[in-house]
Amino acid sequence: MSLKKHVDPKLEETDKIYTPSSRKKRDDDDTDPMIELDLLSEMESSLSSIENKYPTLAEKSSLSETRTADLKAILDISQAINSSLVLDDILHKVLEHAVELLQAERGFLMLLDETGELQFKTLHNIARDRLMEDDFKISNSIANKVAHSGISVYTSDAQADEKYSKQKSIAELNLRSIMCVPLKIKEKIIGVVYLDNSTEAKVFLQSDLYLFELFAEQAAIAIENAKLYEESKRQARIDLVTEIYNRRGLFELGERELDRSKRYSRPLAAIMLDIDHFK
Repeated sequence: MSLKKHVDPKLEETDKIYTPSSRKKRDDDDTDPMIELDLLSEMESSLSSIENKYPTLAEKSSLSETRTADLKAILDISQAINSSLVLDDILHKVLEHAVELLQAERGFLMLLDETGELQFKTLHNIARDRLMEDDFKISNSIANKVAHSGISVYTSDAQADEKYSKQKSIAELNLRSIMCVPLKIKEKIIGVVYLDNSTEAKVFLQSDLYLFELFAEQAAIAIENAKLYEESKRQARIDLVTEIYNRRGLFELGERELDRSKRYSRPLAAIMLDIDHFK
């Protein structure tokens, strides 16, 4: 299932692993308190820049204990999702933490593919143990809008919001509270995270939006790092000119096939051609 959109060709290509500038190496079994302070300071800066886009948020909220608690929660989540470089694991962790952090009923994480289409990567529905076809239905217009513009969308009650109440998907799914934020590396959009609730309105507050955006910044870094790590592993196994297995990839393939042959008691044969000047 895919949601079509066009990607700006001017978007910058990513060619390195991104990490917060103040992040330092830490032991697996312990966290340096100075590192946490550095990360909290960096998130504080990000939060302030987001508040500049929503000045009423800063006016209405007491930015002391509440802000500290929010930043601490984001820090804990950031450390959790950066604990792995396996892309599928990170995608599931990102979505689960987003749903838990903002108390949503459903959550969807979609990434842009090479053709510029949004692809479902993982979803979470707290009301169901088994997912059905209807669980994949969302407001496509909102997801496309966020992926195209890079601007977050929020509504506390879509049924009463003139901007969304007449949209077919929102009416049919009886969606009430909706938030959708872009996943971005610098100015490059790599996907979106979408949350909704259909049982009651005003589950999401406007003050939750900047927290969700800060969360998405950390999630995008973890996702991009995992993608780059997987690509580096792929390039280590293939010849970049011919796009076929190199020596290392060939031996890894042979080991897998040999193990499979032994496991299922099946014969195994191999043919090898050594072609001069093949490239």
